[in-house]
Amino acid sequence: FFQVLVGRKTREGGYLFLVDRQHTIVAHPDRSRIMQKTQSSFQDFLAKTPSRGDTGNGEMTSFYGIPSIISFKNLRSTSLAVVSVVPQQEVYAPVNGFRNVLVSGVVIILLIAATAMRKMTRTVTADLERLTESIERIDPKNLPETVQVALITGDEVERLAAAFNALQIG
Repeated sequence: FFQVLVGRKTREGGYLFLVDRQHTIVAHPDRSRIMQKTQSSFQDFLAKTPSRGDTGNGEMTSFYGIPSIISFKNLRSTSLAVVSVVPQQEVYAPVNGFRNVLVSGVVIILLIAATAMRKMTRTVTADLERLTESIERIDPKNLPETVQVALITGDEVERLAAAFNALQIG
């Protein structure tokens, strides 16, 4: 049973092993680790959690020097604990992937919004530009000559053009 348990992989680089209450590894996928003591940081990690059927988890460096998420469950019927070790990179990969998609989406939305704002701004400023050009064509020496501006925009710019045309007519 123990060999089947520790032979199972958790995710890509994760693994399970069994440890007794004296911190001796009883079963491990790497057979050279069996009957060896766990590293001191793991012993400290286990010591912080009560030993009556409780579980624990946290971040620490694995036996192989890889930052990992370690979880364990004390088995009530034995003096053993099942320990799961999964590299942090694998655990956080979905979150990092989501973050990348989210940031990309926000950038795309901002680009679309900026393009739309530029187009709207050009629409308004184009009509104002036409009105400004008409005003600039007025010859102060020959005021009876009128320069009519025909703008149909349905907004304030059209009202301004109508007021300008009315001003010239007198």
